[in-house]
Amino acid sequence: MATQKIPGRAIKLGTDTVGDIAYYDGDGWRRLPIGEAGDVLTMNEAGTFPAWGAQQCPWNQGTLRGYSSGGNSGLYTTVTRYSRIDNYSFVTDGDATDWGDLIRDNYYTAGTASATHGYAMGGEHTHPGQTALFDDHIQKFAFAAEADATDVSDCSVAHDHGTGHSDGTNGYNCYVLGWPLTSNIVDKFSFAAGTDATDVGDVNVNQNPNEGISSCTHGYYNTDEGVPNGALAGNINQFSFANATSATDVGETLVNHQHMGGSMSETHGYFSGGQTNSNQIQKFSFASHGNATDVGDLNHGGNGPACSSSTTHNYNAGGWQGEQNPTNVIDKWSTANDVDATGVGNLWAPNYGASGVQV
Repeated sequence: MATQKIPGRAIKLGTDTVGDIAYYDGDGWRRLPIGEAGDVLTMNEAGTFPAWGAQQCPWNQGTLRGYSSGGNSGLYTTVTRYSRIDNYSFVTDGDATDWGDLIRDNYYTAGTASATHGYAMGGEHTHPGQTALFDDHIQKFAFAAEADATDVSDCSVAHDHGTGHSDGTNGYNCYVLGWPLTSNIVDKFSFAAGTDATDVGDVNVNQNPNEGISSCTHGYYNTDEGVPNGALAGNINQFSFANATSATDVGETLVNHQHMGGSMSETHGYFSGGQTNSNQIQKFSFASHGNATDVGDLNHGGNGPACSSSTTHNYNAGGWQGEQNPTNVIDKWSTANDVDATGVGNLWAPNYGASGVQV
């Protein structure tokens, strides 16, 4: 039989629009209207027909566990840094358990994740009375089984207080150097290759990035401090994974609480806690950007929590309420509704300055 050809103009499914898709339902051809920007083609819940859905990023929202890596006991003059990697379940609430150790005790690392491994980048390693010793290591640990982290490559420059981001294939780390803040870096490294990071772009000039958040296509961070006199603090900044040349300001936080935690749902980014003992949870939209809104409260606020994200909830673990009052509380809140967090467990020790990831 000869191949039959039907001109496109002969197929009429109703109010046809450029970008519509036709599919066969067993009885005839049906029209699937064009989706929204950022939608992906998936299947309906029954698995019978195509449908538009939100882009899924399994490395940014987990289903099994959250992790808290490294950290700090609190008081700077008698401080104890940690190398421990804690993990806690997304399936059942409860206390964290020991997963392994970083290659050294370290705090204010930046955390990111592929689908199979967690990463801790940079950080500060100091003993009482010493000058701060900054780290350039990129460490990774497996999600498949309990194990210590290994040193797999290096950041461009040794640093602390960076932000971690992931596009599923590559990790990103945003940070600045010196004071005044005059050097700004967006590092990128391949999860598969295990090679050193390269500087591929710039954070906004003279801004100190914190609270790493990722959508499927962009990285976001809040700026804690700016020069002069904190004038640039509180910005919500965005950079593209496809072209990370420079970050742009896309909104503002309600209040600039330094060293907040960063977490995400499929559609929104969240800032939680922060210096000045804040217990505020703020969120902003990935699609429309704009300023953050206050959507709830933590049970125990504080500076430098380790945050993680499941497909239904966000988690805020630890934090620092003054030099002698770090917490070990693990808070969680639903991303389906704007609600206060509930305490669901504890880290192994009071801790702040740890980095969080999820699987």
